[in-house]
Amino acid sequence: MTTNPVSTERAALRLAIAERNAAKEVARVASETGDRSQEQVRNAEARLAAFGNVDDAILKHRAASFKSAAQGGPKPSLALPDDLVRRERARDEAASAAAAAKAAHTSLASELTQAKSALRKAELKVSETAGQVLVAEAAERGRSLSDLWNGLWSTIDELNALRSSPHVKLPNDIIRTLQSFAAMDYRQFAGGRNQQLARADQHWRLYYVALCKSADATPPDPINDSVASVVVERVA
Repeated sequence: MTTNPVSTERAALRLAIAERNAAKEVARVASETGDRSQEQVRNAEARLAAFGNVDDAILKHRAASFKSAAQGGPKPSLALPDDLVRRERARDEAASAAAAAKAAHTSLASELTQAKSALRKAELKVSETAGQVLVAEAAERGRSLSDLWNGLWSTIDELNALRSSPHVKLPNDIIRTLQSFAAMDYRQFAGGRNQQLARADQHWRLYYVALCKSADATPPDPINDSVASVVVERVA
């Protein structure tokens, strides 16, 4: 069973488009996730900033204790009042949350970069495969054009062979058409001999002889012997 090139390329294009669409969805989700992650980072940093300089407050409190001791007061202590303990603990948690949010965002940003890269590759594959579909379809049309071209010159050779017969006079409009094509005939043949024209001449001779014997005579076998000619550009 012969595989149709166009069908094959279209199947490949459908697959490429499906892969492109899937990659696009992955990139979309990754982008939206990255945006939410960035918002998490901003919120976490805002909460951390809201605590102000807790370390400076702690330092001042302990410095005051050491100053008081130096001035004859009780022994200095590193103990903190409950409000500073709560602020320090909350600040540390906020700092940890901000660090975790940043780490998560970095990881998601990397995933987004990979998703965008995969999408670009998928889009490139779609572009290339769509081009291959065009080539496959153009090739079919090109082969059809070649068949039409060869058929055209085969008909011209047949009519020219018939025109050269002393027993036949073609209509003037056909003769003019043949003369017009003669001016465009740049074909080249092996050995310089148009075998198709020669066989067409033989075909008409045999058919003429047969008709002279019987009005019910039928044409001989087809004269198209698949002899290929080469069309070349006019040389100035």
